[in-house]
Formats: sequence, structure tokens, C-alpha cells
Amino acid sequence: MKPIACASICLFMATQTEAMIEVNFRDGNPWDVFTITNAGCAIIQADLTIDLSTSVAGVLIDTEYGGPGTQDPMPAELSEGHAVLAPVTDGDQRLVVTIGKLDTENLIQLRLDVDDTQGSRYAPKIEVYGDEITGATVTLRYAGDQTFGTFDAEGNARIPLPKDAPDCLLLS
Repeated sequence: MKPIACASICLFMATQTEAMIEVNFRDGNPWDVFTITNAGCAIIQADLTIDLSTSVAGVLIDTEYGGPGTQDPMPAELSEGHAVLAPVTDGDQRLVVTIGKLDTENLIQLRLDVDDTQGSRYAPKIEVYGDEITGATVTLRYAGDQTFGTFDAEGNARIPLPKDAPDCLLLS
């Protein structure tokens, strides 16, 4: 009996420590895409902020011709998921997403055009590669606390759920 009880408790503790939100960036044509997924526990009523101002290539959002972006601007919009994207203007470097609910089986997807301001390889200032978004940060405000993650060279950021987040079992 004791080993079974310990296994249940240990399994629950592992689930809580591994619970996180993952944000993935992919450059595309015509849309660049941020995909937000949940690798752990369902969450409700959370705010997620993607701050591009700390990216190594000075990435910004391009929504209008004639602004700081280069070409082919696109509106920033929520294309999938139970969330609201705060209004974005040309040249912004911040995306704020209010998440209504994010189950582990669902995702939130934002599509937009981003350009780098410091040019780099292949197509300077037009295409943004994972390594150019490196250093951009993601903040998750959930359950009265906030946690952070940073984009890596592959365009991925992992943000742990706060320690005081509601139990996984209560939300699933």
C-alpha cells in the first residue's frame, strides 16, 4: 500500500514541476507565427506577454507600409485559441495575450509580420530566424504570480507555471 501511495504523490509532484507553457516562433510567408502550447496543466485566466525588445536582432512588429518594418506588413491577429490579443500598432515590440483557458490538447496561435532592425544573414530585415529572436522574453502572469522564459536560438521559450498555480487535477 505505501509504495502505491508514494507513487501517486511522486507522480503528482513530477507533473507540477514539469508544468509549463511553451511558446514557439516560426518565420513564414506571408505570416510569421507564434504558437503557445501547454505542456502540463490546463490554465485559466492568465496573461502572457512576449517582449521582443530584448531580442538580439531588435525584432519588431510590422503592420503598416512606410513604418519601421521593411516590406509586406500584416496585421497582428489571433488565429486560433481561447484568448484575446491586445491591440498592436506598427513598430511595437510587445504582444500581450489574455488567455481565457488553455488546455493541454489546445493551442493559441498568433500570426503577424515581424522584421529585424539589425539585419543579419540570408534576407536582412525581412526574415527573422530563431537565432535572431534569441533573448526575447515571455512573461506569464497566472494565479497571482509571474514566471519568465527566454527564447533560445531555435525560436522556443519555456515558461514554468508559478509555484502557487492551482493543482493540475482541479482544472483538467
